[in-house]
Amino acid sequence: MDHELGPVRAPELDGAVAWLNTPAPITLAHLRGKVVLLDFWTYGCINCLHVLPELRALEARFADVLAIVGIHSGKFAAERQTPRLARALDRLGVAHPVLNDRQFRAWRAWAARGWPTLALVDPRGYVVGQVMG
Repeated sequence: MDHELGPVRAPELDGAVAWLNTPAPITLAHLRGKVVLLDFWTYGCINCLHVLPELRALEARFADVLAIVGIHSGKFAAERQTPRLARALDRLGVAHPVLNDRQFRAWRAWAARGWPTLALVDPRGYVVGQVMG
């Protein structure tokens, strides 16, 4: 039997041990009115790195209506250290806000299962899509 559940409110971005590339923590509530693309990634994942140029192109093309937020959920302990993550962002040219999800709180809230996971939130704050791996 096929059931339509209706729209699902996007979980908030909780659990950051640090935010990078932003002067203050980001909330989805603050981003209402924009389409939000969440990128669950880790800098040790080659497939995650292949997504970064695509994100930069989307940021440039749709800057007025799209907000990209990186959720860095490091696979290995060294990747979870904020200073190492900051250096990786600089080296990789990542300019959008990035949450260091060292304890995988956002990862679990969003039911991510693989790197990369991309989730799309509509301007009203509802999840409209998610792809993994």
